[in-house]
Amino acid sequence: MMSSFRHDRHDYQCGGIALTTVLVLAMFLIPNAVAQTAATDPLDPVPAANGSYFVESYSTNTTANLAADTNAAVSLLAEFYEVWEPGETPADGTILNESFQQATIAYSENATSERTEEQAVQAYLTDRRNQSYSAIDGLGVDAPLFRQLANAGTSITEDIPADSTTVKYSDTGNSNGAWADTDSDLGAVVALVNAVRGANTSSNPAKLAFRYPRPFRWSTDVRVADVLGGVELASDSLTDGGFPSGHTSAGYMASLALAYAVPEHYAELVANASTIGDYRIISGMHSAGDVIGGRTLGTALAAATLSNEENAGVKEQAVADAATALDATDTMTQDEYESLLAVYTERMTYGLPLTDSTDEPAVVPMGAEVLLETRFPYLSRDQRREVLRTTAIESGHVLLDDSEGWGRLNLLAASGGYGSLDGATVVSLDASAPGYEAADTWRNDIHGAGSLELDGTGRLTLSGDNTFSGGVTVNGGTLVADSMTAVGSGDITVDDGVLSETVDEPVEVTGTVALSDAAELNLSVVAGSATPGSPASTATTSAQSPSLTVTGDMAIDGALVVSGDTTVLAEGGSLLLATVTGSVSGAFDSITVEGVDGSFKMIFSNGQLWLVRVSTTIPPSASSSAATSVAVTDPSAPTDNASPNEATSVVSVGTPVSRPQDLARTGTSVLPELAAAAGLVLIGAVLTTRRRWRHRAC
Repeated sequence: MMSSFRHDRHDYQCGGIALTTVLVLAMFLIPNAVAQTAATDPLDPVPAANGSYFVESYSTNTTANLAADTNAAVSLLAEFYEVWEPGETPADGTILNESFQQATIAYSENATSERTEEQAVQAYLTDRRNQSYSAIDGLGVDAPLFRQLANAGTSITEDIPADSTTVKYSDTGNSNGAWADTDSDLGAVVALVNAVRGANTSSNPAKLAFRYPRPFRWSTDVRVADVLGGVELASDSLTDGGFPSGHTSAGYMASLALAYAVPEHYAELVANASTIGDYRIISGMHSAGDVIGGRTLGTALAAATLSNEENAGVKEQAVADAATALDATDTMTQDEYESLLAVYTERMTYGLPLTDSTDEPAVVPMGAEVLLETRFPYLSRDQRREVLRTTAIESGHVLLDDSEGWGRLNLLAASGGYGSLDGATVVSLDASAPGYEAADTWRNDIHGAGSLELDGTGRLTLSGDNTFSGGVTVNGGTLVADSMTAVGSGDITVDDGVLSETVDEPVEVTGTVALSDAAELNLSVVAGSATPGSPASTATTSAQSPSLTVTGDMAIDGALVVSGDTTVLAEGGSLLLATVTGSVSGAFDSITVEGVDGSFKMIFSNGQLWLVRVSTTIPPSASSSAATSVAVTDPSAPTDNASPNEATSVVSVGTPVSRPQDLARTGTSVLPELAAAAGLVLIGAVLTTRRRWRHRAC
């Protein structure tokens, strides 16, 4: 018995020493793995200050329950207690943040003093119309058809009654007394809007809790529009609360419900919700702080109601009906998007004073990803949360730093895709699917150290000023570069699928380009001043810029398709397709030039990659003294009899050709493999040593 005990103890002691050795060495070899295990997932939701999540507790938003620790809406907006301490009535509270108070009232003073007659009319319409009806404007070109098919209507017209200065007019809707009909062709969409604005979504509990006066109560320089004179309430009324803006909250709920059903107009709908809020300031009825609170509350309520399983059926039907009846398409240009984004982002804070650090990491509220469910149907739940995280605005703004993160969500920016790629991002689109599942455009300026991989058969367009540095891989589908910096600053690999560019300026690749046999490179050339020539004389070129500028090596294979203004080739000229700092290797299997028949060849000379029709001569730069030493077709002779292989060959002038994929990998790129190998060697050594130690003492 004693011998057995001692034998086990030897094994235990020896095994412990060996295990300690492995662990210590592993910590040196793979420190990143240890760090990642201990790290917190940035996508994990953070509960509100009262310990709950808004999407799970929004039903507590009732007028019978006004405490921050039990009412989800009041808890969400509880940062306002750092600005204002409520009294028994709106007239007897206490200002706690004087700089914020002064800034928000000053904004109202300026907005109302500069108000035009046209703005006064719009302010009146925004105030008196049902917010669900006002949200329809965000559908843009499809708004008239929506009104028709939904039988949407309002009794508040631009013909404002003369006595509106003293009489309050309310919206009676369409002939059925509703803003739109649930039994119409778009009835399911109408029902979805009604559901999102359903039970427990009022701003009144928060108004009653905070009891904060409207801006015209604070300053006589805040002028309420004359046409809204009949709307003003008595100053001692508890329902006179300014914070949060109920119109703004309702406008966001209606707009986000419509955006769920018609995601093709997502950016426009969110922008219009922002405009609804802005007109509350212009009208003189609300301050900038009131509107910020209304946006935050409306966003959270929309996510909560859209997450509610009871609304699953109406969501699905609304999306189907809208697709059939409206057949909407996303036609927004990059300039239009950037213009909307700039205005929307400014209105998120209205330039009010910062109070805290601006570099706190963004968190994504539980359930917020539902707001992008139909806008990005090809992304996973976590990917949609990542879009929200990487497009959130900076921290430090009064009223926006709630624990869950609702205040910092920039939904217009989120509609434009990722703001940053912080890891390996893989997306897959399906060309046979409808809408955004088949084709989408990411319009944001994407930064970060991460990479992008495109799979599937669909099309993804990148149109922002991108700086992400992890590179791009196309394993399927079509990746379209629609800006000079669309592909960021890493290597480009096309294993299968299409890399296409559609921009007038050269697309910048600050890395290598590697095209496989299954790849297609699709380049669009812009007209230059061509000087037609003859094959027997000096070669002619176009003055156009190259389609690509590559700072690394370029390995070509597969198919080349050239479109755009290719007439210079038909006229006897040549096209400069790319400038390449490194070497060029390989050959295209096929070359197709839209609008020009014949065979073509590629010439690489002095860092320039040219496309030449075989009936012309080599470009002048290839006819230099360096070119004469290369055994190719005589520069002064016709090339009509070029063979198919010659027609797609690459000639490297004065520089050895090497394929990047044949180069040995060195440096940090192989550290993970070395670490893994070292770990295996150590484990093997430990096991062997332990076997020996079992026969002798440690």
